[in-house]
Amino acid sequence: MPSDYKFKVGDIVRRKKRCVTGQWSYGNMLCKIRSLSPSGLEFKLNNCGHAWWVATSFELVTESQEKDYGPGPHLAADAVVICRYHILLVTRKDGKFALPGGFVNPGESTNQTAIRECKEETGLDIRKYVSNIDTEGLGRGYVFDSPKRDPRGHIVTIAHHFPFEEYWNEFPLPKVKGADDVTAANWYRLNELHMYRENFFVDHYEIIGRVLYECLI
Repeated sequence: MPSDYKFKVGDIVRRKKRCVTGQWSYGNMLCKIRSLSPSGLEFKLNNCGHAWWVATSFELVTESQEKDYGPGPHLAADAVVICRYHILLVTRKDGKFALPGGFVNPGESTNQTAIRECKEETGLDIRKYVSNIDTEGLGRGYVFDSPKRDPRGHIVTIAHHFPFEEYWNEFPLPKVKGADDVTAANWYRLNELHMYRENFFVDHYEIIGRVLYECLI
């Protein structure tokens, strides 16, 4: 961040030092600036439904790091949907390609999360295309648990593979459309993914490679 940068309403900032005041303990949390005091030294921040007037040091963070997930580990799930040598990918708001996916809700299995997130983000209902989805081998999950795999925090993801084998002769490919928190959803040829390798979100390119490798052996 430039030394002469002036914070403005809407900026996402991180508290640089840990502070304890009364019952509140805060530090290393991400917040969006809601308003600025006339002195420019105090920020009214809204985080987790609460608001504070604070005067301390902050650093600007990128929009892709808006959410503060804490130390974790946290559990997520991704859907690896493959049909006729194509894979279903979404485009995030930061322009990165990613597998449809998200965090596991209370009471969900990771398989259910992957199916739900795929429908929310692409409009594709996996259950309409894959029969006996809960049968062993269908929707098989692969664990990716490196603490450093995601810059947002320690996020463990389970990548579930959903092969649309019953629809290999269907034309065209199932319709998809970006929704929820993504800007687009499309089918991409597997043999062309290498061209986009540098534009994948975190380790999703490696996840796809691992799933394809496991399918071939």
